[in-house]
This record gives sequence, structure tokens and C-alpha cells, in this order.
Amino acid sequence: MNILALDCAICTGFATLIDGNIRSGVLHTRERTNESAGMKYLRFDAWLAEIHAIGHFDVIYYEKPHGLQGNAVESMNGFITGIHRFAAKSNVEYKAVSPSTIKKFATGKGNAGKPEVKAWFERTIGRAPVDDNEADATALLSYAARELGV
Repeated sequence: MNILALDCAICTGFATLIDGNIRSGVLHTRERTNESAGMKYLRFDAWLAEIHAIGHFDVIYYEKPHGLQGNAVESMNGFITGIHRFAAKSNVEYKAVSPSTIKKFATGKGNAGKPEVKAWFERTIGRAPVDDNEADATALLSYAARELGV
């Protein structure tokens, strides 16, 4: 089973399980000079299609928004809408998971901080994450794999 896990933000953390191989990183979608704010969503949508062409995902797990304010809410809603639209067009299932569930899975504490999840990543993957978004997405991927029995 191929899985894509996303921690959506302007710097979106991603982790994939494709044919038994794990890959993770960060996708930067911030709009560039003289671009409309909507360009970040077009970049995100194009990236989803591109990465799906590599692995043909069976399911996408994403971190459910929690405690966001202002522009962060708008951005997150745009990315989640992109996930839903992509999943519908590609016949891919999706599931939202709360941040506390991901943190509890990785660290044993639902209120763990970013440093604790990054430390889990380093112990599990054997290198430092690019940032907390990559660490969160990888923890979510591990959670998804366990939940799905992969």
C-alpha cells in the first residue's frame, strides 16, 4: 500500500511510503514576488499530481488543522481543499488526523513540543529533519502505516 502523509503549511512537510520505500522532505509553496496568493495552491496541486504519478497513492493522511489564526487558516483550508479535490479526481482515500494523536504516537505525549517530535525523527530516521514539518509528516506516515497494518 502506498501512503502519502502531509503536514500542510506554506512549508508543507511530506513523507511517502512507495513500494516499501520511505521518502520525506519539505515542499515550499510561498508565493513569489508579483504572484497572486493563489499560486501557492496551484504549485501544491501540481506537486500532488507529480508525486502521485511516481507512486500512485492508495491513501493520503494529513494533519487536521488545530488552533490556527488569520492567514494560516486560509492557507490550510486551501491546501486541504486541494487534497480533497485531488483525491476525488484520482480515486484516492484520505484521512485527517489530529496533531495530538500524531504527537502521542511518536513521543507518548499528546502535547509534545516540536523539539520532541524532531528528536523522534532523528532516532527513527537517523538524521536531522529539514524542519518540524518534515518530522510531523514522517510521524504521521508511521502512524498511518501502523493503523493500516503496513
